[in-house]
Amino acid sequence: MRDVFVHEQGLCESEEIGPRTRIWAFAHVLKGARVGADCNVCDGVFIEGGAVVGDRVTVKCGVQLWDGVQLEDDVFVGPNATFTNDPLPRSRQWLDQHPRTIVRSGASIGANATVLPGLEIGTGAVIGAGAVVTRSVPPHAVVTGSPARIQGYADSAAADAQPIAPPSAEPGTTPLAVRGVHMQRFAGFSDLRGRLTAGELPSEGIPFAPQRWFVVSSGTSRMRCCSYSLPTRTTRRTTSATTTPSSTRPPTPSRQPEGSPGVPRLASSARWPRDVAVGTSHAAR
Repeated sequence: MRDVFVHEQGLCESEEIGPRTRIWAFAHVLKGARVGADCNVCDGVFIEGGAVVGDRVTVKCGVQLWDGVQLEDDVFVGPNATFTNDPLPRSRQWLDQHPRTIVRSGASIGANATVLPGLEIGTGAVIGAGAVVTRSVPPHAVVTGSPARIQGYADSAAADAQPIAPPSAEPGTTPLAVRGVHMQRFAGFSDLRGRLTAGELPSEGIPFAPQRWFVVSSGTSRMRCCSYSLPTRTTRRTTSATTTPSSTRPPTPSRQPEGSPGVPRLASSARWPRDVAVGTSHAAR
């Protein structure tokens, strides 16, 4: 290795180290690992044999780069950031091939952040300190929290639009055990920003004219959901016009004009629904 600095208490077993790279005390680079030029590998870093590090990369103290982890050029990895390479680890059970985790050029990962296996951190993205990254991050996005959510963009002019994930389920209807009630599934969309389900009114996908809605959520992402005042009739008709027994009918809230005290417009504690339970009832005005 030419023009490579390895501290006397550092251990470098790889021959594939670029020029002007510095490997400091108690760092350990295994045979087969590839590290580019002008890198700074700080104290206590471990780089496994299948890891790939580009040029001008900074890896701060206490970071482990496992098989399957690839850092492109100009990446910054903060102290004690954690990468993983096995989605379901078991003792003394090994994968034939590890998922590929790629950190694109110019991205920064904050201290104590955790990146799950098989993800891609986009070009110029910023991972906040302590974030738990469970999904791939778009280019230039700034993410924080657990799980990580997009808070903004490091360079909004350069941020590329990312397509939303395909629908998680096809719309459809499933009868339930309660007479006159069925489960109406709407298309759900999901990405790092959260989960979204939406519909259009009127819609051929809904087999009745909706006049009141209630949702049963099985999702995990939080949302802000509009809450509207009720119409004068508490009916929801289906093509079969089956009557729900009174014992299973949801309670009827008081009918107050929209905007009156006690009628919230936003319900901040709701969750994005994947399935919507829809019942039928007939009531007098």
